[in-house]
Amino acid sequence: MIHRALHSRFFATLAAFVLAVITPVLAWAHDVGVVTVTAIVLEDRTVRVEFVFDAEHLPAALQIPGRSGISAATDPLVLDHLQRLSLAACELSIAPGPGATVIALHVADAANSNADASDQSTSSNQAVSVSSTKFRFSFTGNIPESVTSITWRSSLPVGQYLYRVRHASDEESVNQWLDPGTRSSNFPLAPSELRPTQEANDETATESKANLTSVVGDYLKLGYTHILPLGLDHILFVLGLFFLARGVRPLLTQVTAFTVAHSITLGLAACNVVRLPPSVVEPLIAASIAFVAIENIFAKHCTPWRTAVVFCFGLLHGLGFAGVLQELGLPQGQFFPALISFNVGVECGQLTVIAAAFVAVGLWHGSKPWYRARIAIPASVLIALTGLYWTVERIVSA
Repeated sequence: MIHRALHSRFFATLAAFVLAVITPVLAWAHDVGVVTVTAIVLEDRTVRVEFVFDAEHLPAALQIPGRSGISAATDPLVLDHLQRLSLAACELSIAPGPGATVIALHVADAANSNADASDQSTSSNQAVSVSSTKFRFSFTGNIPESVTSITWRSSLPVGQYLYRVRHASDEESVNQWLDPGTRSSNFPLAPSELRPTQEANDETATESKANLTSVVGDYLKLGYTHILPLGLDHILFVLGLFFLARGVRPLLTQVTAFTVAHSITLGLAACNVVRLPPSVVEPLIAASIAFVAIENIFAKHCTPWRTAVVFCFGLLHGLGFAGVLQELGLPQGQFFPALISFNVGVECGQLTVIAAAFVAVGLWHGSKPWYRARIAIPASVLIALTGLYWTVERIVSA
């Protein structure tokens, strides 16, 4: 009796600890990476700025009541609303600090939008374009001849966002993670100034060490937020694994297979060894969610077949994770630290989902004889229906 009481007290303490950890982490994760801003300096001293919004996760401050999410992707009112907000929040300046001269930006026309067709972040020749999950807006401005450097700031309330700036003649961009209202570093308009001289090597090495800490933190956060709170499809897949496992070992076996698999394809895709278009990957990810949940309804326990299937689906989900990195980019100087940090963030997000599910139902009801009939199967039915709906929706919108 005493042993049982101590056992229950231990797990109650563990549950309280997990909830205490999850709550602030979820608050910390909100809205990271929902927007990407890319600035391209052209040879004629024209600057082009492109906003890319994640249509699925627009912050409430940017939404029009009754018109939000992917369903609003083709709504002219939503497009006009977001374009006006984006343009009003832009501040591309000649010099930092109070009194800086602001470079006037205006909506790009078709000719300006096509000025840099090699830019990977552009998928359309229109100033406003929409895909199934992205809004894109392009603005242009003219830089005076006397200007030698520019700096950027946006007051748009979108959480932490990625700012990329480069010359049209360079493939590599300078990347910074910025908070709303925070000004970027100066960007020299002469491409040669971005290439450090021999005398600047020591200073560059010191800055690199400082940047490593920033990169690790940024991409760790980005990987986590891709699961919580933004990755509902990945959350449902992990929950599908949870509801079939009646013990720690089966669950760890599935999670390990999934982790190893998606780490493989994430690394290969990040290195451009393998790649599939989102129009193929996203419907298949949705189908994998439905498959796992349907199997939960008919299978009573995990088998080697289940582990093999989870591994194959992990390879698929890794391509989905890689799509995020392809959209945001990896810093060339810190490529592998950023890649590893993103993957660790993803794992932390998955473990948080499992811990939350364990605290919510597994801890209290997992050993009950009615757990499968009353909790695991109904939950799996809901997950399966959601996965099937997403599969059809993503095929239609691809």
